[in-house]
Parts: sequence; structure tokens; C-alpha cells
Amino acid sequence: MKYQKEKLAKNQLEIKVELEAVEFDQIFFEAIQELGKKINLPGFRPGQAPLDLVERNIGQARILEAAADKAIARTLSEIIQKEKIVFINQPKIDILKLAKGNPLVFIAIFTLLPKVKLGDYKKIKVERKEIVLPPDKIKTILEELQEIHREEKPVQRPAQKNDRIEVSLEIFLDGVPLEGGQIKNASFFLNKDYYLPGFCESLLGLRIGESKRFFLRYPETYFDRRLAGREAEFRVKVNNIYEVKLPAIDDDFARKVGPFDNLDQLKAEIEKDLRLEAERKEDERIEINILKNLVAISHFEEIPEVLIQEEEKKMFSELEHSLSQMKLNLAEYLSQIKKTKEDLEKEFRPKAEERIKTVLAIKAIAAEQGIEVTEQDIEEELIKQREMYKDKKEFLEYLDLPNYRDYLKHLLFNRKVIDWLKKQIVA
Repeated sequence: MKYQKEKLAKNQLEIKVELEAVEFDQIFFEAIQELGKKINLPGFRPGQAPLDLVERNIGQARILEAAADKAIARTLSEIIQKEKIVFINQPKIDILKLAKGNPLVFIAIFTLLPKVKLGDYKKIKVERKEIVLPPDKIKTILEELQEIHREEKPVQRPAQKNDRIEVSLEIFLDGVPLEGGQIKNASFFLNKDYYLPGFCESLLGLRIGESKRFFLRYPETYFDRRLAGREAEFRVKVNNIYEVKLPAIDDDFARKVGPFDNLDQLKAEIEKDLRLEAERKEDERIEINILKNLVAISHFEEIPEVLIQEEEKKMFSELEHSLSQMKLNLAEYLSQIKKTKEDLEKEFRPKAEERIKTVLAIKAIAAEQGIEVTEQDIEEELIKQREMYKDKKEFLEYLDLPNYRDYLKHLLFNRKVIDWLKKQIVA
């Protein structure tokens, strides 16, 4: 066997292989024997018929194809081990010469996993910020709990500021009904202008059965690009009005909310939860900062196109999942932001490359430091999750799937590397 290597653009490697005729004839013979065991010829047991008879019945073309597959797999396996080739997906094969009694000549093109030269990551310094909770945050949470535990009663009087009102709502732009802008029973608290400034104020004083038509302009920063900065027409009809009574925020309220003896205990629990959430966000900020700096000071070989395309597909999948949570599809979202899928692909490309480089850098750190995930690590994490989700049968079944085990291994691997980096870097 002879072969030649040539490095191509986009981090690809071309290997041209020539298998001598005598070597290929031996593999051709093996292919006839294997195929002969799978056919029945009159007067012969499977695998006992003369090889020339097997060849005539199967056909030389089919045997050559089987022999070529066997020869390519065998020779490439030897070359990959000898050259220590680390590739991403199955190589592209192009057979140049294939005939009985002749050398087998083919080209294999590998897409290589890019190599990384790590920068001096020990010089990266990221300071942990002190956790300071906003002074009014506990008060805000208590008010939200107060609203959840409110009491309501239907009333027949005009709507007042502290009421909750249910209306049939229609929204128009330039006299044309807005797609998705018709709601049969929309609910609003009249003391909160969380939907659109001036909207709830426009409903004050209305009675059940009354209708009203009014115009308001959406803010320039409104999330729905169809509406941002535009004036819309609103047509409402009042269906129900409810007087809202909020409970006093005191010890009795705390006991009603949860297993607390008094209000101070409830406040302490809220503060604890807020602090844990703030610490989680700070950890996330630190990790992002470390990885961005690590990528910036490291050198990467050219990222293959196939890797970028796969990462872009993941990003589109993540976007579509997020949109589904908001009851939107990709087409609707693109219409709102006035962009095409091609526009998003251009925006995603540098982000996809950054994500790939981050993964490559994490793997390089792990290889350098001997960081790995063991089966024991996976089992211990599964035990924790089974205990955490013991009351959620559907999730427990999900834990036993092989794909979840692979996902968990990847998750733990990243966590181990990032935790190691944080110990070296965070001041």
C-alpha cells in the first residue's frame, strides 16, 4: 500500500491511496467468499460452491463494490492510526481505479478537527463582584405574592383603578385587523400599565357590556417590530369586572404563603432565594468572561465549513424552541424583525464560530490537564437527579435514555473544565 497526503483549504486533508494489485486481489477473493455464504446455488451448501460459479451468479461488479468497501475501510483504518488523524465526520471517498487484477486507487478527503494552541490562560483575571440585592426587591416579591393570594368578587359598577377587568379585544393597524390581535377574553389589572402606557387608563369607568374605541402609539422599543413606534386602534368590549382585595402583608399572610411562623421568616427565605439567584447569575457572568478571554488569547486552525453549518443548525433549533415558548414560529418572528433566514445566517456565523472555538478550547484544557468524566461521575449525578425529580415520573423515565446519558456526560465534562478554570483565574 502506498499513500500521499495533501493539506487542503478549510482544514481538510486529502489522502490518495494505491493498493497494489496483489493486495486487492486477496481482498477480492475474501469478498467472493463472504458473498458466497449468503447465496443458495442448486446442488451446493451455502459457502461450498466453487468461487468461479459464485462470481458468475453474483456478477463481478457487485463483488468489486464489496471488495472496494472492504479494502477502503481496512486501509483507511491503518492510515488513521499511523498518522493519528482526528477527523470530524466520515471522509469523502472518490474511487479513481477499480478493476479485477489491477491496483485499487482512491482518494479520501477528511475534515479535520481544528487544533488549538492555548494562550496563557493563567494570566486571565476575573474578579467576583460582591452580591448586593436591590433594597426594594423583597418588597416587590411580597407584593407579587400578595397579588397571587388576592380575593376577587364580581361587581356591576364602573371599572375602578384597583379592579381586574376582562374584555374582548381587537387591534387594528391602518384600519386592518392585526394578525393575532383578536382576544376573546383578555384580562388586565387596571392599576398596572404593563401592556402599553395609557391602555388600562382608557378602560377606567367602563361598565359590563360597554364598548370603546381608542388609539395609542406603541413605544419605539416595543419587542414586536410590527408594532414598534406605530399607532394602533383598539376596540374593546367589557365582559366582566372584578373588585380585587389584597391581603395584608403580615404574619398571617406569611403562614398562608408557606411553612413560615411569621413574616420575618418569609422575608429571610425570599432574601435567601434572591441571593442564590444573584450568585448563579454572577457565576454565569464569570464563566462567560473566562471563556471569551480564553478564546481571544488562543490560536485556532481554520474552522471547517461543516462545523460552522452544524452549529448554525443548532442555533436555529434553539431559536425555534424559544419562539415556540412564546407561541411563535420562525416565519412569524422573521416577519416581526423584518429579516430573512439568510440575514440570520449571516448574524449567526460569527457567533457559531465563537461557540465552536469555545468547545475546542475546553477540550484542549481537558486534554492538557487530564480532566475527564468517569462512569462514576455520571452515576452520582443521576442519583442526585433521581432524588431531585422523584415526584416527576416523566422526567425519571427520560433519565434512563441513552441519549440523556450522553448529554449528561457532555454537561459534566464542561462543568469540570470550567470549575478548574475558575479556580485558576477568579480573584
